[in-house]
Amino acid sequence: MTAGYTSSNNAWLHRSVDGGSNWTHLNLHGLTNIVGASGNDNSMTGLASDGTGNWMVAWKGNLYFSSDSGVSFSFLLQPSGSGSELIRDIVYTNSTWVVIQKNGSALQALTCAGSTAANMDDASNDWSSAVTLEDDGSTNIVNNSPVPLGLNGNAAFARAAAAAGRVVCIDGGNTLAFTVNGKTNPVIQGTRQTLPDEGTANCIATDGSTWLTGSDGGNTNDDGGDICRSTDGGANWNKICEGIQSSGDKKIEGIAANVLLPL
Repeated sequence: MTAGYTSSNNAWLHRSVDGGSNWTHLNLHGLTNIVGASGNDNSMTGLASDGTGNWMVAWKGNLYFSSDSGVSFSFLLQPSGSGSELIRDIVYTNSTWVVIQKNGSALQALTCAGSTAANMDDASNDWSSAVTLEDDGSTNIVNNSPVPLGLNGNAAFARAAAAAGRVVCIDGGNTLAFTVNGKTNPVIQGTRQTLPDEGTANCIATDGSTWLTGSDGGNTNDDGGDICRSTDGGANWNKICEGIQSSGDKKIEGIAANVLLPL
């Protein structure tokens, strides 16, 4: 399943059941609150599955749910209630749906126990509070005033990866880990980490024990993307690849592990 930009008349999801050889397309335009528009803030940037045929996708501050392996979707809810937030990513781990959203200058995480749509459609009773992703020193992962962190300080491309109930979120060149368990409020683990690379971090993935991030990279020594690795759930990072394509400005936009999700 994949999704991306929307337009004034289209909000496409693309689905393959044969390893990507063939694809079918589902237009979500017209579902509750999807009005369609171009641009990053109107992209479907969150998409995840619980591994049993249930899928969740986000558009702006809205969630949409499928219980038939993505054949159809319906409006689920606005997890924060107002709908002004922008959902940046969705992951599933420890029988828990995890939503990462931008709210003003902050990144927040909300969770709910994996269940049927009917049991997840009450923001007040079925979901955790919106927990701001700040470390033990109350340092916001997005905007450590007065120096903005992340992509222009707006968390435009925040991403997360999860395993065994631990979620590691990246924004710009920073990471923060937290644990989740159903609708219990996410619990921050340790402090915010600055990745030892250069350029904006674009992606993160884990196989359950090793965590990798990929970035734009680039400085006076190289032009290619960098890869950083953590073996302790995002508590510490080491750069293992500098300038993956040193002959040109080759940014790393995606990383995946050869394992079945969710973990």
